[in-house]
Amino acid sequence: MQDLPRPFWDHFRDLRKTLIYSLAGWLAASAVCLQFSDRVLHWLLQPPLEKLVFTTPWEPFFAYFKLAGILGLIVSFPWILYHLWSFISVALKPGERKVFWELIPVAYGLFLGGCALSIKVVLPMAMRFLMSFSGPQLVPFITLGSYLSFIGYTSLGLGLFFQFPIVLYVLASLGIIRPESFNGYRRHVLLGLLVLAALISTGPLDQVMIAVPAYILFEATLLVLRLRRVS
Repeated sequence: MQDLPRPFWDHFRDLRKTLIYSLAGWLAASAVCLQFSDRVLHWLLQPPLEKLVFTTPWEPFFAYFKLAGILGLIVSFPWILYHLWSFISVALKPGERKVFWELIPVAYGLFLGGCALSIKVVLPMAMRFLMSFSGPQLVPFITLGSYLSFIGYTSLGLGLFFQFPIVLYVLASLGIIRPESFNGYRRHVLLGLLVLAALISTGPLDQVMIAVPAYILFEATLLVLRLRRVS
């Protein structure tokens, strides 16, 4: 017997509950991460940037909360995925729901991988590139708040960028796209990844460092989809 469609307000209440639970998980994780913000900040101060300034008395106070919010989002990402996919899975068939639940650990692993790549590789390269513009008449005067915003933008942006294989896998599993359809469009995919990487990079070198791993993940996803169909 086919399930009857649910009223709109039932979906709205489910969405509100999803948002409340996600927000609560993020705030709880951020509160815990606030205890470690000072140590994380010292760890993030890598050459060529070893000192920061602040221009208002309250900037350091709010900067630690900003850093805690970034860390809290990274920590609570699987919790947010769980509730988001719980909301989406209501509209899916049992077999399709299984695909979503199996992908949560993979999605979180890719998210952490993107954040780690940003902090350990992209961020130092970007800072060296940006600091190369300094000179006698251009003295770096980087504030604590702007530096943390830059870290949050690049690390969270790259973590979300690495969700591209998950989206591809889900669309293929639902039958919306076929892996074979990409055979003649690999160059277009690579070009698209380079364009998207340019949005979260500061130069051509770190743009390539973002786009190439993403393209490797793209090819790996297509391989997994083909092997899955064979088996």
